[in-house]
Amino acid sequence: AGCVGVVTALHQLPVGAVWPVSEIEARQQLVEADNATHSPLHWAVVESLPVHEDIKKGRSSRDQYIAHYQQSLRNLAACGIRTVCYNFMPVLDWSRTDLGYEMPDGSRALRFVWQDFAVFDLCILKRPGASADYEVAVAQAAQQQFGDMSAEAITQLTNTVLLGLPGSEESFELSNFQAALDEYASIDADTLTANLHYFIQQVAPVAEEVGIGLCIHPDDPPFPLLGLPRVVSTEAHLAALLAACDVRANGLTFCTGSLGVRPDNDLAGMVERFGERIHFVHLRTTKREENPRNFHEAAHLAGDVDMYAVVQALVREELRRTAAGEEITALPMRPDHAAAMPSRADSTCSLWLKYDLLAAFGQRAQYCAVAQYFVAKSNKVGVHTVASVWQRRLWSLSGQLVPLMAGTGSPRRSSVLSIAPPANVFGISASKGYRISSRSSRAVATARGSEGALRRMRAAAATSLQPISVLSPGTLVPLAQPEANFDSTAKCGMAPGYEATTSPAQQLYAAVFSLAGRVALVTGGGTGIGLEIARCMVAAGATVIITGRREAVLSESAAELGEGAHFVVNDVSDLSGTEALIEQLEAEHGPLDILVNNAGINMKKPALEVTDEDFSRIIHTNLNAVFALTRAAARRMVTRRSGSILMISSMAAYYGIDRVVAYAASKSAVEGMVKVLASELSAQGVRVNAIAPGFIE
Repeated sequence: AGCVGVVTALHQLPVGAVWPVSEIEARQQLVEADNATHSPLHWAVVESLPVHEDIKKGRSSRDQYIAHYQQSLRNLAACGIRTVCYNFMPVLDWSRTDLGYEMPDGSRALRFVWQDFAVFDLCILKRPGASADYEVAVAQAAQQQFGDMSAEAITQLTNTVLLGLPGSEESFELSNFQAALDEYASIDADTLTANLHYFIQQVAPVAEEVGIGLCIHPDDPPFPLLGLPRVVSTEAHLAALLAACDVRANGLTFCTGSLGVRPDNDLAGMVERFGERIHFVHLRTTKREENPRNFHEAAHLAGDVDMYAVVQALVREELRRTAAGEEITALPMRPDHAAAMPSRADSTCSLWLKYDLLAAFGQRAQYCAVAQYFVAKSNKVGVHTVASVWQRRLWSLSGQLVPLMAGTGSPRRSSVLSIAPPANVFGISASKGYRISSRSSRAVATARGSEGALRRMRAAAATSLQPISVLSPGTLVPLAQPEANFDSTAKCGMAPGYEATTSPAQQLYAAVFSLAGRVALVTGGGTGIGLEIARCMVAAGATVIITGRREAVLSESAAELGEGAHFVVNDVSDLSGTEALIEQLEAEHGPLDILVNNAGINMKKPALEVTDEDFSRIIHTNLNAVFALTRAAARRMVTRRSGSILMISSMAAYYGIDRVVAYAASKSAVEGMVKVLASELSAQGVRVNAIAPGFIE
């Protein structure tokens, strides 16, 4: 898809800490681990290097945190990273009232409703002085709405508003949220602006010196909330910030979604006026509703942002940079906040961790009693990652590095354990270990408050986790440990380093790509791309059936893939056997979850020498047969409201490659078919996508 860079950050480190070179390099190794065999990726953008609250508040300690920030910039530059995003929003980095607003096509988007926010502010939080921020009619409607809400709806709204970051699963708790707001009681827009300008005047020269583009993300939403000022919301705000430290490094993350909520922001014009200071781009759009303070995330061409005009202006800026001979001409871009498509996928463990080290030593000691080991009881590398997430979560809060171990024992579907110390920590016998499931990890991650996180950890262990037999010490094998960088006086005890048994790339891959219990059909799966897709799916836990015309090749490939792989001899171009193929597979292996239409043929010949028979044969195999098999599978998938269909297209559909006229036509047609099927079937729970490979070995 043309992706060359990764946007990530060291979320596991406390806000305000220096980002050490060792941690930066470890993340780079994770990103680049498979560059020798796949399209190369590199860590292109940091989003975000967070700004400590003491800097935003202008406290006397801010200079210490600014010095840490400057050193982090130097360390990032030393590792070759050139773009660093940040924001200056107080308390809440980001606010929505609905994380699952249902769109007409069945997908779910993010939404902000002013009256719902008033319900939270006036009736749930009961912020002092909040009534002055709302029109009388809105306040009255909010009170009535609150009276009609169930306890579950109130809890859901509260948790949604208190969520700290997009993509995160950490949040404030209501009990300490008002205290966080009170810290800003004497900080108005002018004071916050002055603190922002002071910060940028200290760090932008360092960024300029080391060759980093600092880029502030606009406020989201771009208007005041909860009595907190917003000072990065308008063109005037941005112009003032850039003028406060007039160096190229002091730049912008041009987020069309955030800025586009305000109708008075001329986005294309802002690109023209601020172009040379734009270092990073977020291309997304929102749609304002009847009440202009209400909005939701929309499809790229269906919102209020004139996406064509904005992209045109950005391309002109890139062309200007090229003509001027500038070193950096391309603008890194990410199309974030996409709608969530319907899926039966279960919740997964969050990797977005940003807990701060607890200030109270006694409280850290409570955390140090939570576990002696985190044990990955399965050979699947994804299990190791889940265990590592728990390890780092505890480490960030307490400073205690609990050993991460691999173990053997009776098989379990959930095979990550925490082994408690001898003390009766959870109110349950400490002689047993407890399962850590994805749902329980989410429960812990939802509490940003330190006391709440500990309480949820205990509650998870005491109520929702089932005890299983403890592993004997002889069955445990040390796994890789993260490098400790906390002050030694803050630690409750650190474990020594251990030798890695799996690569970080493998761990992350398996953690986010589990197909356990799924049934997949891969046509043309005996060789090439189809075989490699089947290999990945088997490794991810799926039952995979490969098809093709050559029995000997299929038999050998299925044996190579190992347990979980099967084969069926089938010629996709014989449409009379299409329905029978799906019926046979479902009878033998269960409902088909995934169809990969990989089989296809090609013929290299000058276009004017291609006969009607040549052209028809390729179109029939690459298009007609693909549609027939897709139709047969999709008819069953829609009855279950679940399924995924993947077409293997080709870059020949986009580029004019000589001597493949029929092949290019067939793949272009497949691309068009995918768009229609994706639109029609998404509301029925079936996803349809295409991948367009380039040249392969």
